[in-house]
Amino acid sequence: MKIWPLMLITTITLSNTALFAKVVDQQGVRTIQSEEKTQLPDNPSLGRVLLYRTGKTIERIGNATQRGANKASNKISQKWNNTQQYRTEAGQSIQQKTTEIKDVTSEKWQETKEVVTGQRPAGTQVPIEQGSLSQ
Repeated sequence: MKIWPLMLITTITLSNTALFAKVVDQQGVRTIQSEEKTQLPDNPSLGRVLLYRTGKTIERIGNATQRGANKASNKISQKWNNTQQYRTEAGQSIQQKTTEIKDVTSEKWQETKEVVTGQRPAGTQVPIEQGSLSQ
């Protein structure tokens, strides 16, 4: 017989905790379900009115700050993505130009080396100059 009162108290306690649970909405702001729509009573005291108005003002400021932060965050991430894309394109362009310059420099170096040493690559013949016999 002593189990029934204990079970009743436990059931009531566990069922009521759901009413006081805190819920996190999409923006990450904690709200209490029972305080979703708090209004002032019919004849509130001055302190209660000031407290209520201050709370509402702080809530509006917080919401405005959150909206501003979201807008700024979106703009910053877009600028960051544009910067990374530009850096990638610039890096590819610089690499291509570097390869072209390296190839041209290598060719010029080889030509200069052949002229100075008088050596020609295999398969190329030295041109024969023809002139008159009287000279």
